[in-house]
Amino acid sequence: MPQHRYLCSFWGWFCLLLIGETIENNVWLSRLIGEFIENDATPSFVVSNDGEINSINQAARTKFITSTGTTLAAVLSQTFANPRGILFRLRSEAELTGAAQEDVVTRTGHIRLAVHRSGLGTWLWRVESLSSTNV
Repeated sequence: MPQHRYLCSFWGWFCLLLIGETIENNVWLSRLIGEFIENDATPSFVVSNDGEINSINQAARTKFITSTGTTLAAVLSQTFANPRGILFRLRSEAELTGAAQEDVVTRTGHIRLAVHRSGLGTWLWRVESLSSTNV
């Protein structure tokens, strides 16, 4: 009987180590993607599964005047109605296909909202302004 206790303890520590490595890899991946998108002209966000912004590029900081720690839905609520529904729909599609996009009519014009699965629990969102001639 004591052998089972040690075996369970070993596997418990192994699972914790594996989970810790996965979390550490997600943090590393978010930072790497954040560095990659930093100078992109299109506002971009690296977002966790729960919608919290982990990284934001300069274009997004300028346009939305926000920082990490808030949710993407809260940021976009100033731009168009019901962002949670649109974000949910796009992310659900991206879970199946790896990426999704939709053109959205906003209070000030049109935007293309795109999401890409970037890793376990990490999503890259882009908010591209569209001119009326492109729609």
